[in-house]
Amino acid sequence: LSLATMTQLGCSYTGQALELAIRENKYGELEEQKEFARALYEETIKKAPSLIQLSDPELFKKFNKGKELNDDNFKFTRKNLEELVKKTIEEVKEYPRNPIVYSEENVKLVLGYGMLDFDTNIIAATIHSNSLLEIERAYRIAKTLREYLFPAEEFIREALKSICEHDKVPREFEVAGLIYEIVLSASAFAQLKRHRMNTLLSQNYNPELGIVVPPNIAAIGADKELGKVCKISSDLYYEFLPKYGKAAEYCLTNAHKRRVILATNMRQLYHISRTRENEHAQWEIRGIANKMSKLAKIVAPASSQLLGGKHEFYEIRKKVYNE
Repeated sequence: LSLATMTQLGCSYTGQALELAIRENKYGELEEQKEFARALYEETIKKAPSLIQLSDPELFKKFNKGKELNDDNFKFTRKNLEELVKKTIEEVKEYPRNPIVYSEENVKLVLGYGMLDFDTNIIAATIHSNSLLEIERAYRIAKTLREYLFPAEEFIREALKSICEHDKVPREFEVAGLIYEIVLSASAFAQLKRHRMNTLLSQNYNPELGIVVPPNIAAIGADKELGKVCKISSDLYYEFLPKYGKAAEYCLTNAHKRRVILATNMRQLYHISRTRENEHAQWEIRGIANKMSKLAKIVAPASSQLLGGKHEFYEIRKKVYNE
């Protein structure tokens, strides 16, 4: 069957996914991609223009007075990555030790130099997807960069130089898996579970973990009153638990806590950080996202350089790029 054979496509988009599809295909290498982007845009603009504000500079200005749309990420990042990888392959000496790879004919299971070597995994994936190298060579080059932190940081800076506060980092950042345990209130859990592209595993609510008291409640001296209400709530929970099981959680408040595991990756962490560390985010989830970013910067200092809230993106960028 020829790859030029035409077919039909049926799909359902959220507003954000539709906007991204238009922006990515608008600057695609193939004319067919550009036609697809135009078709999506022309149909959507008739009924829901506000959902695709980032898909067109003039439309963006209409909904965001005094602001300009930056499309450099879609125009330049992929080509920039190809040039960066080509230059890196030519100039960087390969690490002498091979990564751990298990093979079964045409299938390889890649452990690299350890699954916790997040920066190396991301750089190796970037080299691999923007070249024709086999995975072992991509890892050997990436490991050389990672052994000396500055080259690794410089590689990531070059890879991300065209992104703005609205952009996702490249898909190669998904190969770095991060697992967090978080203790949070029901209110913060309601925020966190909206990030559906991650794995979120939760325990039952546990009154033994205490409650979260909002600063504005404490500021007006109502924290003790809240504590009393939550104590009555907890007592009722324990009274109901033997008979009603899970349904006893209805006795608790949105200040009560639970433990969760959040399995994510560096690309999704950038999204969480941009939205939840933003100045307009709910205070508790903002604090949690900030701690997640701080921990990620310890284990992946190169690839986490631009983590931070959307409102502070350009301040962070100035520091990272010495602008």
